[in-house]
Amino acid sequence: MVICIAMLITGAPSAALAATANERTASEPGAPGKDAAPKKDAAPKKDAEPKKDAEPASPAPTPTPPTPAAPTKPESPGVAPVAVDRPLVAFPHPLISEILASVPTGPAGDANLDGTRDATGDEFIEIINPHDKPINLKNYRLTDKSLGKGKALSFTFPALELQPGEVCVVFNGCNATIAQPVGDAGAAAAASPKFDGARVFTMRASSSRVSLSNAADAVVLWTPDGRVIEIVRWGKVDGLPPCELTEEVSASQNGSVQRESLTGKLVAHPSDGGVSFSPGKFGPAAALRSAKPDTQPPKPTKGTAPSRPAPSGKK
Repeated sequence: MVICIAMLITGAPSAALAATANERTASEPGAPGKDAAPKKDAAPKKDAEPKKDAEPASPAPTPTPPTPAAPTKPESPGVAPVAVDRPLVAFPHPLISEILASVPTGPAGDANLDGTRDATGDEFIEIINPHDKPINLKNYRLTDKSLGKGKALSFTFPALELQPGEVCVVFNGCNATIAQPVGDAGAAAAASPKFDGARVFTMRASSSRVSLSNAADAVVLWTPDGRVIEIVRWGKVDGLPPCELTEEVSASQNGSVQRESLTGKLVAHPSDGGVSFSPGKFGPAAALRSAKPDTQPPKPTKGTAPSRPAPSGKK
């Protein structure tokens, strides 16, 4: 009995020390721990159901390429661009720019510069090419309110290519001896330096009765195919046909009516030194004349050799 108690007392510390050592060993990494209980065999997984084929994605839309900007026309070196408004009449028609129906009295009324004032012979109608391209006046016609009936005032243009901004002046021509160059219904003439480079014509009216009325009348411009393209009227006038452009002006006494700009109205011509008309000298036309394209090839810039033609292959 005594021996058993002593063994118990003697072995207790040793058992405690052994337990502590075992705990330290187990806490160190990599040390074998207690035998883990064997895991139960996992139940076999069921075969996964095959995935349905995914619907193919819609193809991405093809991007639309951007529309390239229109190329800008290069400007001629040293030439400022000229802004020209849309003409009052459609291409290729001319435009009436001045009318003298009431000839001033005295020497100041000598509009055709033949040295004599004539109430009929010095009347004139001025037209212009208001477009940026040439037009041809062949078979265009000017009449008064009688619309060319009988022996009334009428003039048909011959073939003539009118450049942009170029002006034509048609004088009544009764009893007139207009200085050359001057054309008529048979043929055009060269530009006249006396009338600011305008093309000058005469109607060769045979009588003073073939003229424009001061009080009430009209100037009618006809196309070659017989349509009326423009009418300028003053006073009470009936029976005129419809047309693209109809303008009414005041009956001017002792002077002309002139268009104030290429797209402006016809107004009384201002008096300049007692002269209230200016055949061939339509100032706004200068804008079109100066806007003509430069047909000369551009000069090479400094330091750039001019291009040479490709060799033809011949030695």
